Amino acid sequence: MTTTYLAGAALEQLDHAQTEVERHVATGPDGRCLECTEEQPCSALRRAHATFNRYGLLPARRPGLASRGVADRGGFNWLDPATPRTPDGR
Repeated sequence: MTTTYLAGAALEQLDHAQTEVERHVATGPDGRCLECTEEQPCSALRRAHATFNRYGLLPARRPGLASRGVADRGGFNWLDPATPRTPDGR
């Protein structure tokens, strides 16, 4: 395995790209980005992915980011005991 060291400018670009991914990964029920309202994948997300691709890296995975705001949109939570399990409320 080889080790690659990145310059400070590259690390800044990757940090910015990671921030953009985190801001633009959530999608509304209509398939639009919750941050900029463009259809997904939005232009900011495409630019961020291009930056990661340029350096041969992947963005850090942050579980739950894509579902942020789901509860505000009337989302379904399987783990919430108050959530009805069937349409008739059982």
